[in-house]
Amino acid sequence: MQLTVYDGADTIGGNKILLEDEGVNLFFDFGINFNLRNRYFEEYLVPRSRRGFLDLFHIGLLPPLQGIYRPDLEIPGVDVWSRVRAPYPIRQIELHGVLLSHTP
Repeated sequence: MQLTVYDGADTIGGNKILLEDEGVNLFFDFGINFNLRNRYFEEYLVPRSRRGFLDLFHIGLLPPLQGIYRPDLEIPGVDVWSRVRAPYPIRQIELHGVLLSHTP
């Protein structure tokens, strides 16, 4: 069994903890780190829609895991994954579920 903490270890909220065991991959939560988000964005300053999820990878709001995000969020005609600069290495995974600790 392996646990990888992508976010939330040093803050309240924003937990993104990946549990991997014998080919089964589950996230425990997949929340937004509002402290980190608020450093870059505010009410009228939001991630650039033409960049897909690249901005969110670059600042560390999303872990760079291929296979878990909607393909329509990728930039058409651009190899998004070759352009990712993130604090974590890019990995390909198959996600089997998300366990939520709470909902708003």
